[in-house]
Amino acid sequence: MFFLDHIWLIPLLPAFGAAVMFFFGRRLQKATVDAVCVGAIVIAFLFACFTVVEYTHLAHGTGQTTLRENCLYVAG
Repeated sequence: MFFLDHIWLIPLLPAFGAAVMFFFGRRLQKATVDAVCVGAIVIAFLFACFTVVEYTHLAHGTGQTTLRENCLYVAG
């Protein structure tokens, strides 16, 4: 239950991207800031997707799953 135990990271990742943009946006290259901000959003989205999959498995009584099983469940 890694994703459910660390669900608090989902809102924290975009906040981290925003903080990087706010504090270091003018000092870093635009491409670097874009990569950090977009990357934080993408990672938070994927984390949220895996959290939903893990919760669905838990709610249906299949128990704890591995990351590989989560990827296979999302993919097909």
